[in-house]
Amino acid sequence: MRLFQENRKGMVLILTFIIITTLTVIVVAFLYLNSTQLRGAGYNTASQKAVWLAEAGIQQVIYNLRTSSNYVTNPTAINGNLGGGTYSVTVSKSGSTFTITSTGTMSGIQKQVTQTVVSAYQTAYGTLTAGKDWNGN
Repeated sequence: MRLFQENRKGMVLILTFIIITTLTVIVVAFLYLNSTQLRGAGYNTASQKAVWLAEAGIQQVIYNLRTSSNYVTNPTAINGNLGGGTYSVTVSKSGSTFTITSTGTMSGIQKQVTQTVVSAYQTAYGTLTAGKDWNGN
């Protein structure tokens, strides 16, 4: 009977060790998954901010096209800082069509957005949009 009780005490010790090891593995796995999700959320936020920075660069060029006749005739590259990130915009012109390519950078993540804009010319007789006649057709 004594031998059976000693073996039983050993089994309780082994069972306790197995339970503690299993709980430790579960906790470590949970912490790893949690940290991975936090890193992913941070990357997603920076990625979204980079896209919005690129969009801000495009909007700056469109603003310049609307307000400056000098910029319409001679568009130049634009660089800017906004909200802890940067944007860099290049503009190419073909007739009255402008191709705007903007790159936003946030926390080392870069996103690029390209937009094509057709310029409308203001004349003494009204607005003439490229590709249309005086009546807007």
